[in-house]
Amino acid sequence: MLVKGGGKNLWYSVPLIIYGVVAVILHFYTNRTIGKRAFKKLRDYHDPFTMRIDESGVEISIGDQPYALPWDKIQKALLTDEMILLYPNDKVFFIFPKDNFTPQDFSDFRIMAKERVSKTF
Repeated sequence: MLVKGGGKNLWYSVPLIIYGVVAVILHFYTNRTIGKRAFKKLRDYHDPFTMRIDESGVEISIGDQPYALPWDKIQKALLTDEMILLYPNDKVFFIFPKDNFTPQDFSDFRIMAKERVSKTF
């Protein structure tokens, strides 16, 4: 198009090419840094937290704020050999990696989640 038009279409094409290159660069930048940017925005979750898991549910305490997650409020659970994911709804989930537990505690937690959550995968 540029050659056939004798360079008349050059003013139309160059900005579009520049826009396309900038869009591709921004796309890759945002995808590679999304975790770091989300971590910076979530200031409340920088502090260490404690968990208590029992027959009533999971209680997570961040600082002095407790968050109770009863077993009957968990819609589904994904159980693997390396982690447990608990979903209170379709858009929110809690990750419990195996490395944060002793082998026996992780096994007990997995059994408890399997027994108490209606949908497990």
